[in-house]
Amino acid sequence: MPPQEAKRFLKKREGAVANGQPILPRADRVRYEESAADLRAHYTTTGSRDMDEAEKRLAHLDDFFLLGADC
Repeated sequence: MPPQEAKRFLKKREGAVANGQPILPRADRVRYEESAADLRAHYTTTGSRDMDEAEKRLAHLDDFFLLGADC
């Protein structure tokens, strides 16, 4: 990251802290693996979805994002 861009990024985060906004680590770089794990954990803990059905629906996304797709 160029120095000017890094300074702007830091100022933006400092402003968010000053306004009382939460600073989430790597919020600008969410990975599929993390999102899928969070979704599975949510479904498991809340019981809002049948896990067998959820796994079937996530399987093709796993194939695409984890194994790489030739598009």
